[in-house]
Amino acid sequence: MNRAETIRDELTRVGDIIVAARDLVSDGQMINLKPLEGEIGRICEGLNGLNAVDAERIKPVLLGLIDDLDRLAIEMRNRQNDCEEQLRSLSSHGKAARAYTGGASPAGRRK
Repeated sequence: MNRAETIRDELTRVGDIIVAARDLVSDGQMINLKPLEGEIGRICEGLNGLNAVDAERIKPVLLGLIDDLDRLAIEMRNRQNDCEEQLRSLSSHGKAARAYTGGASPAGRRK
């Protein structure tokens, strides 16, 4: 296996990890992307020394990886928006509860 094939295989593996990460985010789970950042950086360094023919062969895999990263970013933004909406809802419920109880929390009221 030559260097270009090795890099292509590594990029494909990273793409699979990104797709799995997107699925986890979609399910509401937290993910740590720091290890992935290092892996992508290492692969990019390997791309620097490729000749034009090999670089052209890897181009479709790179474009697919970019698409996968874009979809992951969209999913992360969607989850963030969902969390913000839930927090706003909780805040509204809290305000309503305080208004109903005259400002005292239910636990703080005396009988």
